[in-house]
Amino acid sequence: MSIIFTIKRSLLILLPFLVVSPAQADNRTVPFKICYENVPQPPYYYGNSTSIPLENPGIYIEISNFIAQELNLTVSHIRAPWKRCLALLRENSVDGLYGASFKENRLLDGRYPMKKGILDKERRIVTKSYSLYKNKDAEINWDGKTLTNASAIIGAPLGYSIVPFLRGHGADVETRWSTELGLSLVSMGRISSFAAQDPTADAFLENEPERFENVVKVFPTLQDKSYFMMISHMFYEKETEISEDIWNKISFFRTHRLPDLLKAYPK
Repeated sequence: MSIIFTIKRSLLILLPFLVVSPAQADNRTVPFKICYENVPQPPYYYGNSTSIPLENPGIYIEISNFIAQELNLTVSHIRAPWKRCLALLRENSVDGLYGASFKENRLLDGRYPMKKGILDKERRIVTKSYSLYKNKDAEINWDGKTLTNASAIIGAPLGYSIVPFLRGHGADVETRWSTELGLSLVSMGRISSFAAQDPTADAFLENEPERFENVVKVFPTLQDKSYFMMISHMFYEKETEISEDIWNKISFFRTHRLPDLLKAYPK
């Protein structure tokens, strides 16, 4: 009896670690196509084209490799402008989209991780800040509540969630430029300032100080936002358990793998 009791007790201890994904359970490989931007956003992704760099492709590709291995997925990627990625997700032409902050109207495009009908921030990819980067001679400023001397154009990437925030604070926002080009225009004095995600803009300033020598970062930050993997409505309805597992694995990656990668990964 004591041997049987020991075996049962051992199985109870091991059970939480023996949970497998639906794909693993029925020995199938599930295709999962992800869209992300075709402009660099270090350290999350690199490259100015539709191709994926072979060396140091970015944190998002590291996540793809992780969930592919953990959940028996065949992950593929396409790169496109941000607005195009959202459209592809809405059309169910791709299954996932990297790096979306939460906006109510994006619920038409796809799904976010939810818990009892509420956005589950514990299953985010990362939290990023937006800051204002201005020309050193520009008078525009931000005190945490109000934009001052903001009569000149402020640049921001097309389709990014910071745009309505800036316009809500009375700014004239132009969205023709990528972060790299926008910062270049700021440095040359062509526009007064550019709103960008800190990790990306800070990396450009750190890696090319001479090119961006006239750009200064404004404190405090404009906004702090959580970013998620969105999943298409069609994929979620067809593979609900796998979709939930993807978000769970991303949460695990963020807490257990991401801190070391952010230290080691090139900016």
